Amino acid sequence: MVSFGMANRHTQLCGQPTITKRNKKGECCACAVVRAKQWRLAHPERSHELYQAANWRHRGIVGFTPEDYHARFTAQRGVCAICGKPTPQGCLSVDHDHTTGSVRGLLCRGCNGSLGWLEKFEAAIDHYRAR
Repeated sequence: MVSFGMANRHTQLCGQPTITKRNKKGECCACAVVRAKQWRLAHPERSHELYQAANWRHRGIVGFTPEDYHARFTAQRGVCAICGKPTPQGCLSVDHDHTTGSVRGLLCRGCNGSLGWLEKFEAAIDHYRAR
């Protein structure tokens, strides 16, 4: 067995020897995954808010917080900004301008996907109609 010089390192939770990179808590990857899952199950609302905020940052929506989402959701009365229908899950997608990152509104999945498709192919559609 190859030890890579880490034969006497053990994780704090499982106590097993590890050759993987450990985090600040001294956990192996498997233990970190288990601990994170336990925290998410114990704190579902906070976990969802953190996930949404990270997802929005990843998509280029800067400065939009869960509080902003809830305020916009309330202002739109919980319905899609385009079709006006509520979603069965009560969750609307954040529509934003991909150039500026500014939020335009909350949309249902169908309208958000259709709008994305339309914006992607708008120039091609205009070119086709001009023929």
